[in-house]
Amino acid sequence: MERINNTFRRADQIQWSAGIEPGDPRYVDYFLPIVADAEAGFGGVLNAFELMKAMIEAGAAAVHFEDQLASVKKCGHMGGKVLVPTQEAIQKLVAARSCS
Repeated sequence: MERINNTFRRADQIQWSAGIEPGDPRYVDYFLPIVADAEAGFGGVLNAFELMKAMIEAGAAAVHFEDQLASVKKCGHMGGKVLVPTQEAIQKLVAARSCS
C-alpha cells in the first residue's frame, strides 16, 4: 500500500511539474481512493487489528475482509464455500473497526 501511494505521489508531482492540470485530456487523478483486500485478516483477531492498522497508516480508503475459511477458499461465485464461524468473523471486524 505504502509503495503504491508513494508511486502515485511521485507521478502526481511529475504531472504537476509538467503543467498538466484537471481538464487537460492527459490529466490522471492519482489520488483516487484505494480499496484494499485484507483476505480473512491473515490469522486471528490480533492479526486483523494489526493488518487494519497498517492499512490505515498506508492510506487505504477502505478495507475488505473475507469470511471464507482461508485453507479452503474458493471463488465467490462457486458453490461449496466454507465460512469461518460467525463469532470469529465478528470479532475480527470489531478488532479492525477499533483501529480507526
